[in-house]
Amino acid sequence: MNADGEPCIVCGKSTEGTGSFAHLYHEGRRFALCCPMCLQMFERARDRFARGDRPQSLIDELLEKITWKNRDY
Repeated sequence: MNADGEPCIVCGKSTEGTGSFAHLYHEGRRFALCCPMCLQMFERARDRFARGDRPQSLIDELLEKITWKNRDY
């Protein structure tokens, strides 16, 4: 598959026609990412995404760990 059509490793969104937001290498493998949020999620659990853990379960788990500085908005 060419770089322009790779799915995002985190959310699975097609990057076709967008050129992807970023490509990261982990353990010699290249991974496409579609946006800054997916980049942040991948950075938090590179090994697990690279292994192929269920992305939605992993995303839900990681989002629960994010805390907001100001919760009174």
